[in-house]
Amino acid sequence: MGTGQGVFERLEKKYVLDRSQREGVMEALACSHRIDAYGTATVTSLYFDTDHRSLIERSLEKPLYKEKLRLRAYGASEGARMLRAFGIPGGRRPLAAADRALPVFLEMKKKYAGVVYKRRMALPLQAARAFLGGMPWEEVRSLACWAAFADPLGQSPARSTQIAREIGALMERRGPLAPSAAIACERTALEPAEDADARRGQLRVTFDEGIRALDMRQADAGWFPVLGSGAQLMEVKNRGPLDTVFARVLSQEKLYPQSFSKYGRAHRLMQGRMAGGRGERCA
Repeated sequence: MGTGQGVFERLEKKYVLDRSQREGVMEALACSHRIDAYGTATVTSLYFDTDHRSLIERSLEKPLYKEKLRLRAYGASEGARMLRAFGIPGGRRPLAAADRALPVFLEMKKKYAGVVYKRRMALPLQAARAFLGGMPWEEVRSLACWAAFADPLGQSPARSTQIAREIGALMERRGPLAPSAAIACERTALEPAEDADARRGQLRVTFDEGIRALDMRQADAGWFPVLGSGAQLMEVKNRGPLDTVFARVLSQEKLYPQSFSKYGRAHRLMQGRMAGGRGERCA
């Protein structure tokens, strides 16, 4: 999972819905869309932030411009291996030989005036840890782990270097950045059927359920839910206005877009858990 282009410019809308509403959406799109080749798969994202988590704090203020940095793995085992490489569970440790060339995806996500711009590159886990730890990209590219790595995005070295430079500029501008929180979910994605691409404007819809978070800065923390029981998140990603068919089903299912950040919601919940924990210890 995770293959495809590495540069995106698109509109994204988010909807919190229940199972019945999800079934209504999927039924309405049955003739024009299909579940992609990965079916339902675990997606784990590791967000990086400053010591005071200023990136997510600023994002929650809903500014005209905001940005995030995350490392993503596809598959339950792959996500667990990625988190172990960055200190969960039991603290940071040397990478196992089998994990050094594990494909992960480093993403810089920006939003300006409602439009999402994303830069994504695939790289070996060992290279990702070195780069995010401050090693210059030129040195990262010389690591031995690249020899066993097959880029699932098929990017050229020049494109990867350009994206790495943009991400490096973000880290230099905002840094130092360190693991802040992990978000995991089970994702099902709908993609346009081949004969419907032009008509649907490349409309892509994803459903995330079982959304959970892990505070990477609390040694004894465990996973906790981000949404209430039975609720899931639908993300609608497209390059232009929604067509009338999809707009109609949203109206029929009483679905309305809302501002929702999985990392943002997790951040607020982590703040509450920490405040509650302090209260209990003081009692």
